[in-house]
Amino acid sequence: MECRHKKEFEIVNSNTYRKYRINISANGGYSSYTAIGELEMMESVKAPTDLNATGGAGNIKLTWNSVANAQSYVIKRSLTSKGTPDTVIPFTPVVTGSALEYIDSNVTPGTTYYYVVNAIVSGTTSSDSNEASATPTAVTTPDYLGNYATLVITAFER
Repeated sequence: MECRHKKEFEIVNSNTYRKYRINISANGGYSSYTAIGELEMMESVKAPTDLNATGGAGNIKLTWNSVANAQSYVIKRSLTSKGTPDTVIPFTPVVTGSALEYIDSNVTPGTTYYYVVNAIVSGTTSSDSNEASATPTAVTTPDYLGNYATLVITAFER
């Protein structure tokens, strides 16, 4: 009797080990036919580090360190620190891109935004980076608008 099934089990574990053991606790009564034909171990993807957020005039600039072999990064934000609790997605994805910086212009001045970034390597997404927050300022308009100019002349004695 040949039975081939591919099953995936995700194990949330931040530790790294040199050895792993597979313990088969039930096999449907076919103890002499239990076999593992192939075993694939996936390497975890490191999270981006040193995420920084800086509030500017009507925007927030984010920068972070690169992750080896990352094809892209997912920038996520929330209006609360540590994201929105008790939700499936505590931080809302804003954009995915390959650059190591992002300027978020879809912000409200005076509101604090919290961000995390994930790296994507070969289709695998990393855990969240450190959290960074910033508050954008209002965009100021110069008070010299109109159809006139100001000329300042300074005379120096010889």
